[in-house]
Amino acid sequence: MVLKGQQPQKLPDDRWNNLHEWFKNNAKAKEAEVLFLGGDHIALLEQSNYFIENLAPLHCLCFGSIGDTAANLLWRIENGETDIITPKVIVVSIGESDFNMSPNEMLDSLLTIATALREKQPSAVIYFLDKASVIDIDSTVIDTNGEIDVVDFFDFIHLSQEGYKKVFEVVLVAINAVLSPAES
Repeated sequence: MVLKGQQPQKLPDDRWNNLHEWFKNNAKAKEAEVLFLGGDHIALLEQSNYFIENLAPLHCLCFGSIGDTAANLLWRIENGETDIITPKVIVVSIGESDFNMSPNEMLDSLLTIATALREKQPSAVIYFLDKASVIDIDSTVIDTNGEIDVVDFFDFIHLSQEGYKKVFEVVLVAINAVLSPAES
């Protein structure tokens, strides 16, 4: 699959490919019920207190790469990053580095990623964190004036500890509904 007009943007050195290979090796070594895929927010998720206290016990893997675009993520999916494991839930957060995409192009990209994931992981429940999301995170981090608060995004791009808590409380509810449906 190809994203219209989009190509993966690799770093000039081999870090991006090394990280991709590390993710694949990590998948071989761990049994994951939940897979987080994406760019900056997922790359930094494991560093958050909320992840450590609430998500890590659910057997999660975080395959996030700083600066990744939707085209990068699609390449990673198509090149084996999700082939080794069979998670019950996949949570995708991508787009924060796709500055040149229109909203319609971003939606098309998310649909292409969803199709690729569905082909690789037909039994997984897939959630997207985005303005066109299945999990609505906007109401948790955007105030009534439509603005974000520095408390939630320390640099107005990346989530703070408080931002991770607000956003991923909603995600945790969705994940638990899949992993433990009787308790939901």
